Amino acid sequence: MPDVCGQGLDSLEQKLNNENLKVAERIEVLNVASRIYLFTNPARTMELAKEALSLSLEADNITGAGYAYRNLASAHAFIENYSSSLEYAQRALDIFRSTKDSIGIASCYISLGHAHRYLQDREEEIFYHKKSYEIFSRMKMVERIGVTVHNLGESYYNNGEFDKARALTLLAIHINDSIKNLSVLSSCYKVMGFLEFSQKNHAQAEAWFSKVLKISAALGEGSQKVATMEALLHLAQINKLKGRPALQFGFLTDAAALAKKYHLPRYPIIIYTELISYFAVANNQAEVLRYVAEYKVVSDSINSRKIKELSELAKNVVQVHLLERDKTMLEKSAMEQAQKLQARNVILIIVLVSSLLLSLFIIKLFRANIKVTVANKALQAQNETIATQRSALEELNRVKDKFFSIVSHDLRSPLSSLLSFSQLMIDHLDHLSKADIVKMSHELNTSVTSTIKLADNLIAWAQVQMKEDHAQMENISIPEIISNIVAVYQGNANENGISINSQVADELSVYGDKNQISFVIRNLVNNAVKYTPQGGAVNIAAGVLPNGKVKISVSDTGIGIAEELKKTIFSLGRKSSLKGTNGEKGTGLGLMLSYEFIKLHKGTIEVESAEGKGSSFSIMLPTAQGHL
Repeated sequence: MPDVCGQGLDSLEQKLNNENLKVAERIEVLNVASRIYLFTNPARTMELAKEALSLSLEADNITGAGYAYRNLASAHAFIENYSSSLEYAQRALDIFRSTKDSIGIASCYISLGHAHRYLQDREEEIFYHKKSYEIFSRMKMVERIGVTVHNLGESYYNNGEFDKARALTLLAIHINDSIKNLSVLSSCYKVMGFLEFSQKNHAQAEAWFSKVLKISAALGEGSQKVATMEALLHLAQINKLKGRPALQFGFLTDAAALAKKYHLPRYPIIIYTELISYFAVANNQAEVLRYVAEYKVVSDSINSRKIKELSELAKNVVQVHLLERDKTMLEKSAMEQAQKLQARNVILIIVLVSSLLLSLFIIKLFRANIKVTVANKALQAQNETIATQRSALEELNRVKDKFFSIVSHDLRSPLSSLLSFSQLMIDHLDHLSKADIVKMSHELNTSVTSTIKLADNLIAWAQVQMKEDHAQMENISIPEIISNIVAVYQGNANENGISINSQVADELSVYGDKNQISFVIRNLVNNAVKYTPQGGAVNIAAGVLPNGKVKISVSDTGIGIAEELKKTIFSLGRKSSLKGTNGEKGTGLGLMLSYEFIKLHKGTIEVESAEGKGSSFSIMLPTAQGHL
C-alpha cells in the first residue's frame, strides 16, 4: 500500500479537501482511506474506491487502479456480494501481475483468501493466505508478515487443524506485539480464544477474549470490530456455561449495542436469540417480548441499511463499468488516432530525409567557415592569455624594482651610518668624552635596532612571496598579545606624552600563527605611536562582531593619511610613505607584510583616516576553534 498508510482517517480526509493535492498523491490517499473505512463504513469505502479508480483510469495510473479494484473487492465481500468481490479481486491481481508488483499481488491474495473464507471454501482460503504469507516473508516486511501469518493461522483453525493454527497464531502474536500493531493483535487473541474454547479450556479462553476487549477499549473507533464482537459473544457463552447469568447478560447487551452501532449484519440474530433464551429460562415473558420486538427493529434497520448499501453498491458497480467502457472507447480512439499519426509520420519522414540531404550540403559549405571561426577564437584566447601574463610580469618587475630600491637605499643608509659611527669612534676615541661615547652608543643602538627590524621585514616579505612562510596555527589569547605589545611601547609613548589605552574582551582568542598576528598588531601600534604628536592618544580595542568574527582596532589621534596614499597603503609599489612626528622614515613594508599575513589567515584589514584627524586600522579574524 502507499506510504500514507500510517496516517489516521482525520488526516486523510483533510488531505482530500486540499485542492492543490497532486493527482498521484490523491489516488494514494483515496485508496488508503477506502481501505481503512472497510470495517466501519463500506459505503464510504466504495465511494472513495470509485473516485480512485476514475482518477487512475484518466491518469493511466495502473497501480492506483489495481488498489482501487482490490478495495472494491473487499467492500463487496463485506456485504456478502462474493461474486463481485472475486471479480474485482481478480482484476486487481491481473494488474499487479502485469506490473510485477509483488506487494500488490500478495495484497490481492489476502482479499481472495477472505472471500473464500466467507464462502467456507477452506482449501482456497488456506491456499491464498499461504501465498500472501510466503511473498511478504521473502520481502521481509514485518508488518505484513504479522498480518498474513495471523490470517493463515485463523484459516487453519477454520479447517480444524488446531496445532498449525496455534503455532502460527502464537508467532503472529509475537510479531504484532513487538511492532505494537494492536488492531491485528486483538484479532490474534480472538483466534487463541477460539482454540481454547474449542478444547473446552474455558478459563484460558476467557483470558484471551478479555485481552481482546482491553485492546478494543484502548483503540475505540479504530478497533477491530469483528474481533470485539466475537470476544463478547464467546465471553457470554463462557459465563452461561459457568452459571454466571449477570455477566452473560452484560456481554450480550454490549454485543447488541456494538452490532447496532456498526451495522454488523451477521450478529443480531445470534445475539437476540441468546437474549430471548436468557429471559425465557428466567421465565420473564415481558423481557422476552421486549427483546423480540427490539430484535425486529434492529433486524429491520440492518436489513434496510443493507438494502440501501446494496443499492448504492449496485449504482457504483454500474458507474465502474461505465468508467471502464469510457476507458475502452478512449483507448480505441487513441489507437485510431495513432494510425493516422503513423501515416502522417511516413510523409513527414520523406520530407525530413529530403531536408536532411539539403542540410548536409549546406553544412559542408559552412564547415570551412566554422573552422576559420574556431581558429580565430583560439588565437584571440591565446592573445588574451599573453596579455594577462604580460600584465602580471610587469607588476612583478615593478614590485621587484621597488624591493631592490628598498634594499639599496633604506638598508644601505643605516649600514653606512653604522660604518661612520664605528670609524669615528676608532679614529677619535681618545678625544671623546664619556658622555659623547654614551650618546653615540645610544645612536648606534637605535640605528642597529632599526636596521635589524628592516632586515626582518624584508626577510619575512621574501618568504611570503616565495611561499616558504608556513603559519603555525593554534588558539591565541588576544588579551595576552596586546598586553605584551603595550608594555613594549609604553615607555616610548610616555616619553612623547602619548597615552596608550586598551579595551579588550576577556578570554578573547583567535585561531592563527602567534608570531604573525603579534607582528601585525605590533606594527599597527608602532605606526600609531610614530605618527601621533605629543599629548595624543593611541586606543586599542578588541571584541567579537555579530557575525562571529574577532575585530581588533588600533586608532590614534595622529597626523592621518592623505586620500591618494590611503588607496595604496598596503601595496609595496606605492610611490611615497609618511614621516613620523619626529622625522622617522618608513618604507611601508610593515603594512604590506601585515596585509599579507592577515590574508594568509583568511581575514581582512581596513583603514579609516583623514588628514589631521588621526587613523584607525581594523583587522577581522576567525575566532579560536571551539570558542567564541
